[in-house]
Amino acid sequence: MVNLVALTRIKNQESLVNEIIIQLSQAILEGDFKPGDKLLSEAQLCEKLGVGRNSLREAIKMLNAIGVLETKRGQGTFLAKEISHDVFNPLIFKLILEPKCAKDIYELRVLLETMVILMAIKKQQLRI
Repeated sequence: MVNLVALTRIKNQESLVNEIIIQLSQAILEGDFKPGDKLLSEAQLCEKLGVGRNSLREAIKMLNAIGVLETKRGQGTFLAKEISHDVFNPLIFKLILEPKCAKDIYELRVLLETMVILMAIKKQQLRI
């Protein structure tokens, strides 16, 4: 199991889910865990970040949906070993060509930042 030392308690209550994603992303980029590594338990992450389970679960659900994390029932949540970039193509083109509101622009930003994470994971895999 990975010890995510870089994680700190979140003080800004306005966008907890976004802040959780940012902190987990930063931990990935800094190499705190490698492809396939298991994250701390929900309870441990909630304690470490100072957030509730619902916010943490929403952030993990988002990272699962884009392929950064994999949750295995009864086993825990893991950093994906391999990530397909195909999941992004239709979403990105739709958001670039047809942004309808600030939320669309925000979602595009999240997707682009996630791609940076994916590249970091890929580079980490090459080092293994």
